[in-house]
Amino acid sequence: MGGIYQLGDDFSTMLKRQIERKSQSFVVSGTTRVPVNPGQPSAMMMLADDNDAQYIINGQITDLTSTLDQKLLKSDQINRQFAATLEIMDGKTGGKYWYRTIIVKSPNGPSREPARLILKVPASGNLATDRQYSELVAT
Repeated sequence: MGGIYQLGDDFSTMLKRQIERKSQSFVVSGTTRVPVNPGQPSAMMMLADDNDAQYIINGQITDLTSTLDQKLLKSDQINRQFAATLEIMDGKTGGKYWYRTIIVKSPNGPSREPARLILKVPASGNLATDRQYSELVAT
């Protein structure tokens, strides 16, 4: 479990990079470590205004576990789990557009492949009223 000291920052950087690379409709104006509280819409509008942002993406890593299943006659199996909550808020009204809990579990058996995380947001939702897009992908 070594080398995960800045996991939250690394996850933010990875998400920013994927949005910049994959999106045709979004530009990331910046990242910040300011606490985000969807229950305070005026603070969300001020945060968006300060960062010249139309939307705010907020996330929290809620689970990062690794367990070992010891097998008597087989190779031991390492089980990993990553869970996070993500939400998208409107920077103009402070309202919540989208909320999702994402859980990524390692496949059965040892694997050298990183888990792939795909977030799909329907273009027919409230978020599409300002800009058209089809999906947000983070790997």
